Amino acid sequence: MTARPSSPERALSPRPAPRTLGQRIRSGLALPLIASIALTSLPVVAQTADETAGARSLAEQGFKAYKAENWQEALDRFERAESLLHAPPHLLYAARASAKLGGYVKARELYNKILRETLPKNAPGAFKQAQKDAATELPEVEKKIAYLTISVSGPKAGEADVKLDGAEVPKALIGVERPVDPGTRKVSVSAPGFVAQDKEVSLAEAAHESISIELVADPNAVAAGAAEGTGEGGSGSDGGEGEGTGA
Repeated sequence: MTARPSSPERALSPRPAPRTLGQRIRSGLALPLIASIALTSLPVVAQTADETAGARSLAEQGFKAYKAENWQEALDRFERAESLLHAPPHLLYAARASAKLGGYVKARELYNKILRETLPKNAPGAFKQAQKDAATELPEVEKKIAYLTISVSGPKAGEADVKLDGAEVPKALIGVERPVDPGTRKVSVSAPGFVAQDKEVSLAEAAHESISIELVADPNAVAAGAAEGTGEGGSGSDGGEGEGTGA
């Protein structure tokens, strides 16, 4: 029986290039890889079987949420997985999800955490790839971070409490530039004896902005302090009349 000659097209057509990790992720083929991370993670601390299984399940949930573009759920699941069992891919996907949500400051810290880790030569390939991806993606995130300087006047230094979007601002960061996520940010300032103030500032990506807030003395607090200072019953004019005047 004579063999059928192969068609020129078949003979000349190149073999398809192997899929990259990103392509496998988008097609859903990387799910087994993500699920296996928990089994090949670095032995930083001993994990129980329940912790390992839980981390694997959370990583699977995180990947499914990421693929569905449910960024908040993906961030939550990968952070939970990382809390149970350390693996750079957990941090990588948490960073990506945070960036998708506009949380560039957090994403940068997560990327840097991946890059600061020294991996052993026998580390899983997924761990090494996570570091390569972090190094590639970090500069794009850094370009989007905004910077804000919050200055306060009125109270003495260190007396004012400053909050940014409801979160306490460390006193060491008052009056100096700090990285923040772009968008509309709310600054709240209060101090004993002063009228509290709230201000909003809109920050574009990569913007450098400053906001100054001057607190004024609270008139009610001043009046209350003055009343306390006068003292009550200090005259003594209504006591002891007629004593010692007997005939």
